[in-house]
Amino acid sequence: MVVPIIRSSLRARITDVAYAIKSIRKDDPNFVARDLMREIEMLRVAGGHGGIIRLFDVYEDDTHVHLVTDLCEGGELFDRVIARRGGSSSSSRGDDDDDECVDVPCLTEGEAARILGQILDALSHMHGLGIAHRDVKPENVMFATTDDDSPVRLIDLGLSRGHDGASEGPMSRVVGTPYYIAPEVLRGKYDKSCDLWSVGVVAYVLLCGYPPFNGDTTRRTYESVLRGRCDFHAEDWKNIGVDAMDFVRKLLDIDPGRRMTARQALTILG
Repeated sequence: MVVPIIRSSLRARITDVAYAIKSIRKDDPNFVARDLMREIEMLRVAGGHGGIIRLFDVYEDDTHVHLVTDLCEGGELFDRVIARRGGSSSSSRGDDDDDECVDVPCLTEGEAARILGQILDALSHMHGLGIAHRDVKPENVMFATTDDDSPVRLIDLGLSRGHDGASEGPMSRVVGTPYYIAPEVLRGKYDKSCDLWSVGVVAYVLLCGYPPFNGDTTRRTYESVLRGRCDFHAEDWKNIGVDAMDFVRKLLDIDPGRRMTARQALTILG
């Protein structure tokens, strides 16, 4: 279940700096204080990186807890790529059982590489701190400004978790978004490499326009993910270079042990 969130903004009178406010109702039946405290802790630990949204303050009133963060004025990656191609931002995001998978407009290889490089750099920082994001998707990548070449920031660390693979067992809680979730997460035994699978799905979407694993219900999408067969249909990939396809394949390796790390993927992007 999802906790309803109110998003707004404010501008400081003295500094004239604008901030975003994420407000969570405390009386919502799905609200779990422990999960919110973990998100706050993850933001405080990882937020020193320019590619991750920063947390400036936390306060509460009788009804809500409010998180004050960077204001990303350029909107979501999901919405921007749709708007650029004249599509509709109301198309399916794959969160509900009855959602249909709707094609998303593509970016050029250069544009995709610039965005993916920033996502990977942010994840490399998080992974170096022993933190797995666990919900990497275009909706959780925000443009800092409205400029075409705006930097991007990774947001929503609500499902993030500290995990030291050297001293503790694999994570087991099934979390994430159906189209972008890694197969090992569905099997209940995974580590931070699940984030690289999600980046691979994002890369696939940006380059060809639709996710590699999908279905007309969440269950069927999960079945597609678990099969792990990533096809590069000739008609949709005819203008994409072999190196780009190989990059996606290495991220979407069904074996987490063979999958690239964030740092290795960054090296390939140069």
